[in-house]
Amino acid sequence: MLASRLLRKVKVQARIAELQAELHRALDARNLIDAQWIEAQLVENVRRAMQAKPVLDREGNETGEYVYQGQVANRALELLGKQRGMFGDKLELAVTPEQAKARVFEIFTAAATQRQGAT
Repeated sequence: MLASRLLRKVKVQARIAELQAELHRALDARNLIDAQWIEAQLVENVRRAMQAKPVLDREGNETGEYVYQGQVANRALELLGKQRGMFGDKLELAVTPEQAKARVFEIFTAAATQRQGAT
């Protein structure tokens, strides 16, 4: 009962709103830092994977062969592109629904004509 009376007071409501806004700002800042950190790590993965690293023998001498990790670089680049919204999940057609319907009708009409000519 006391809590319900307190919640009706303007000062209490204002303080609750203030604390909620502060919490949201803190969460947004944390998410921003996390997103920036992840992006930085992906960029670092690309840089490392794109390097041609010399292969070393047991004594630490270069063998003349090099390692390139293209799959690692490609995956990091893919994740970076997705994070930045560069790839759409939906296939976008350059035709209107009416144009698509007309084309489907043309295809069915042609198929029906071919079947009639074959019989």
